[in-house]
Amino acid sequence: MYLEISSEIYLSPFAKDDAASMALLLNDKVIHDNTLSIPYPYTIEEAYRWIDLMAFYKMKYKQDRYWAIRDQTGLIIGAIGFVTDIITNLDCIELGYWLGKPYRGKGIMTQVVSVFSDHAIATLGYKRVEAPVYPFNSKSSAVLIRSGFKNEGLKKNYY
Repeated sequence: MYLEISSEIYLSPFAKDDAASMALLLNDKVIHDNTLSIPYPYTIEEAYRWIDLMAFYKMKYKQDRYWAIRDQTGLIIGAIGFVTDIITNLDCIELGYWLGKPYRGKGIMTQVVSVFSDHAIATLGYKRVEAPVYPFNSKSSAVLIRSGFKNEGLKKNYY
């Protein structure tokens, strides 16, 4: 899948040559603290495992689960994808995403979340897109609100 977000940003599958950039960007305690399963420190070996897992997932289920967020040169700057099972949960999907530190605060993730959520409903056929956020992650909450999501409250003991 290739999905244009803007003239400067697009989504595409992960590639082996993304590993070094991923290791650099994901070796960030802020990303680790605000996501479910990204380890810290993050190594290039972890990046290769992730890329292999995404290739396996696409081969097995015929659909990507996560996509690389890329700048106009093709450099990976972040990622977005489905946290929940895309095979058994056909009505509702849960998003997860991250963006490298040099790219934060520029409105990129707001654009990505908005376009990607619309794509999940209009093209992939999901009826609802959710994006749970830790209560202390106010920046991600703001991204979601700017992208058209509504705060529906606190799910106690969810993650």
